[in-house]
Amino acid sequence: MAQPSYLTMNPGEKIILEAHRHWVNILPFYISTAMVIIIGFVMIGYVGSDPDGAQRLFPGLTIGIITPVIAMLDVLALLVLFFAYTVYRQNKIVLTSMHFIQITQTGLFGRTLSKLRLDELQDVRGSRKGVFGTILNYGEVLIETAGNEENFFFRPAADPLNVAELINDTHEFYEQAHPVPRPIPPPVA
Repeated sequence: MAQPSYLTMNPGEKIILEAHRHWVNILPFYISTAMVIIIGFVMIGYVGSDPDGAQRLFPGLTIGIITPVIAMLDVLALLVLFFAYTVYRQNKIVLTSMHFIQITQTGLFGRTLSKLRLDELQDVRGSRKGVFGTILNYGEVLIETAGNEENFFFRPAADPLNVAELINDTHEFYEQAHPVPRPIPPPVA
């Protein structure tokens, strides 16, 4: 995986996982765009095939009026879909050999990057709920942190159980490779 330009990594740090939101998150935008385009073509077809019937139903409506209006609505729907897809693709979690990173895109111009060292991880859980979540394999990944850090939620996550397991495994490997020195107790007199 290529390192994103906005993500600074330590020497020797490698990207282990880059997970995006599940496609069910963008599905309503695809459906609404398809509906706008289909309804537009049906309207143009109706007015073009039966101009007299269209005049009786909608006085003043002609093919010369409806075609540019429908074309503008279709372009607007496609622009909304493009922007929604851009925001959807920018929301992700990145797991490296040393850090957990969550990138939250809140609009075209709003991005938040939260970075957490693996030794600050306390608990990681993945969950799938409901019929659609089980069938389509999406759910939530919850990362609890030690100290005053906020917990991380990532939803709807694709394959949340395996993502959580990979984060836990990487955390355990990191803990083994970087043991925390324990204080030496004072001698007993």
